[in-house]
Amino acid sequence: MTRKWDSGRDLMAYTALAVVLVCVIVAAALWPGDRADVPTSPPAPEAAEDLGAEATPPPSEPTATPTEDSGDAVPSAEDPATRRVAAQLGVLLSVYPDRCVLRCDVEGALPDTTSETPTILRDIVMEDGHDYGGAVPQVIDGELVVAVPPGSGTGELWMMGFAHGRIGWEDCRAGGVGDCAFIEISEHYTGLYGTAVGEPLEGAYVHGCGGKAAIEDDGSFFMTTRTAPCEAFIVVLHEGLLAFGPAVELDPVAGTDLTIELRYPDERDLRPRTPEEMEGLYERLESSERICGRKTTPDEREDCVETLVEPVRERIRMSEEQVELWAEDGG
Repeated sequence: MTRKWDSGRDLMAYTALAVVLVCVIVAAALWPGDRADVPTSPPAPEAAEDLGAEATPPPSEPTATPTEDSGDAVPSAEDPATRRVAAQLGVLLSVYPDRCVLRCDVEGALPDTTSETPTILRDIVMEDGHDYGGAVPQVIDGELVVAVPPGSGTGELWMMGFAHGRIGWEDCRAGGVGDCAFIEISEHYTGLYGTAVGEPLEGAYVHGCGGKAAIEDDGSFFMTTRTAPCEAFIVVLHEGLLAFGPAVELDPVAGTDLTIELRYPDERDLRPRTPEEMEGLYERLESSERICGRKTTPDEREDCVETLVEPVRERIRMSEEQVELWAEDGG
């Protein structure tokens, strides 16, 4: 069926459509389409990641330098740590996660550890009375670095051929890095090379200047000595009899090796120990027994007695026999 023309209604409809078309054309002409994708202000810093890798956020405001009051770590330009020290700290923390790693300033007191100056920390005693065998420190760029049992303790420090001292630590936690509570270098040492001359005797060794050394088959020996005026000599201890060779006076200097000759005593000089020398043996036995008594397990105590106590007991037994024999002979 054909729709009839309604002049009034249709005219109004066409007029409205024409108005809409004119508005669209005018709006398109005036709208700045070439700036449609450009924001009118820089993006906020937190929105920078949404803009892609090439987007550059606006410069941030300067931040305050961390201070102790802020609770942040304070970088120190005076920190003596070097790459070598940091590397050793990392190794020890990785290998000994259940220990505390100490770093102690020994600048000017000890040289760096080398094959010629190996360093040990021994006779470690903790605050709770437990004993530990020892540890192997390294001296690197003026810092001593060593892994020790956590808590509070002390230990005897030896740098072979150079120094002897003592260190202590307090409340050092496992898996952490702490500082020495104290470090004392009581004596410096140097190397003493020598030759024993004369008629060799069984049971002879070199003694004096804070050291002790075995004599090789060719008569040569080496030991470390204190860097202070002292005397060195050969001691012969054989089946409870004792003899001393002539003493040589020395004045060692740290880091400067010495070379000397020492003479064996005459075999006719062998004699029993004096009462004062026997008293020294008895005191040594008591000290050894105390050390072994502090061991925490039966196996440790048994090993300690075997290696530390029994040799002293045997020496006392032979010495007492010789004292009695010489007394019977009227010697």
